[in-house]
Amino acid sequence: MLSAMRLLTPVAIAAVISCSATPVALAARAGSQLGFAVDAIGFRSYFVFNARPGASVHGTLRVVSLTAGAKTVLVRPVDVSTAAAGGLQYGDHGPVGNGRWLTLGRRSVRVSGTGSARVPFTVRVPSGAGTGDHFMGITAVDRRVLAEHPSGHGAIRLRLIPRLAMTLELRLPGRHRSGLALGGVKVQVAPSGASLTFGISNPQNTLIPSTIGSVTVWQGGTPLFSRDIELASFVPRTAISYHVPWEGTPVQGTYRVTGELRPVGAPAIEFARTVTFGSSAIRQFRAQTGRSARQTSSIPIVLIVALALALAAAVALGVAYTTARRQIRRGV
Repeated sequence: MLSAMRLLTPVAIAAVISCSATPVALAARAGSQLGFAVDAIGFRSYFVFNARPGASVHGTLRVVSLTAGAKTVLVRPVDVSTAAAGGLQYGDHGPVGNGRWLTLGRRSVRVSGTGSARVPFTVRVPSGAGTGDHFMGITAVDRRVLAEHPSGHGAIRLRLIPRLAMTLELRLPGRHRSGLALGGVKVQVAPSGASLTFGISNPQNTLIPSTIGSVTVWQGGTPLFSRDIELASFVPRTAISYHVPWEGTPVQGTYRVTGELRPVGAPAIEFARTVTFGSSAIRQFRAQTGRSARQTSSIPIVLIVALALALAAAVALGVAYTTARRQIRRGV
């Protein structure tokens, strides 16, 4: 559970919305804008409650100022899901899932210097809530960050909003089940190139701390490339699209994809799937990347083999005919 503990501690996150500054400048600004921390009062690193359906639990989040000057910190409940490479991902909109169970006693606090403020909260568990682990979160952001407007112009502008997040885990009694499920596998094209996309989900009711594995892509009996798979914690009842970059430039054809996933505390999954990179994907690859992807010959491989055999037979027949004529002349 140690790896999951690391991922569930308070983390700095950033929501991307419309803005125009460069990523480097945004990262530097994000570090200078935080200036505060969050703390789970009464807990080692994050909130963990044993609860029952229909019951309520209570806790207190502490917001601590780390820099001089007064600041107003806005807090809100959010849903928690699984990020694209595993790990916890915190919503940037109003909750529609377990986050709706959470009610905050305050939506903003004012802190400065070495001061701190408390945010009490209540989690009301629905009577129909299922067994197992349930996750939600509280995000905190300096109000001044939300008030800032990006400079620059253009149709597409990005702004990075640095936030802190605190995790709440509720453990409901009953049988805990642990396991991942592998859905579809396909080749996907983006401006960065082609990749294999795996649909992976945790349909069970228990957090999976981490998952390792591997994948190999074959064409015929020849292995083209292999990649390791490594996923951080996987939240119950969530799904992701996991991308494995394609090595080199894909060629039109059919490929075999084999490998395995080994989630901690859950059964391993071995898989063998077939994916196709067709003519439409070739055109999309050229449009997205500006690079050419090679098409296969329009003549079926079976026909090529048949023609080669026919040619070889014709050559052999010609040699035999010539040899026979020579022997007949000598006999005469």
